[in-house]
Amino acid sequence: MPRRLPGPGSAWTDSRDIPELPQQSFRDWWKKTQKEAQKKTRKGGTTQKGGSPS
Repeated sequence: MPRRLPGPGSAWTDSRDIPELPQQSFRDWWKKTQKEAQKKTRKGGTTQKGGSPS
């Protein structure tokens, strides 16, 4: 990730810290948490909406 923006953005980056990128992207995190939620749903026998199992 660039630590400094070019052109007019360079003044902005001189006075601000740009946060480091996370180790895991949001998309990857979402896929993982959805798979885990589905496993829990199947084990528990309820649907995500709280209804009864079919």
